[in-house]
Amino acid sequence: MLAKSQALEKIFFWVLLGALALGFFWLLSPFFPVILFALVLALTFEPLYVFLLKIFRRRRHLSALICLLLIFLFLAVPLGGLVAVISNQLLKLAQTFQWDPALFKNLIGEGLITQTAEQWLAVLGIDV
Repeated sequence: MLAKSQALEKIFFWVLLGALALGFFWLLSPFFPVILFALVLALTFEPLYVFLLKIFRRRRHLSALICLLLIFLFLAVPLGGLVAVISNQLLKLAQTFQWDPALFKNLIGEGLITQTAEQWLAVLGIDV
């Protein structure tokens, strides 16, 4: 009787542990791409951090700060400038286009979409 109870407890424990693990992974699944990106960045810049550790005589906090500042200076600032230039060019491109209400009317009211819908209704034999 005691052996059956212990076996049942073990089975229940492993099933519960598996369910909790699945729930944990399901809960964190939206964050997996960000975690993977952080892992790639950490592995990419680890040699720089180790080099700075040697220069600053094993001062971890100072090495981490200098590494972070260098990454920000040489990676984040140029990328931010690139995003600013691209967004400025896209805004200038969008301003060159003029809004034509007739174009909207031709597409929706009497134009391509209405004709296509009428053709499909005729092919399918649906009366509206």
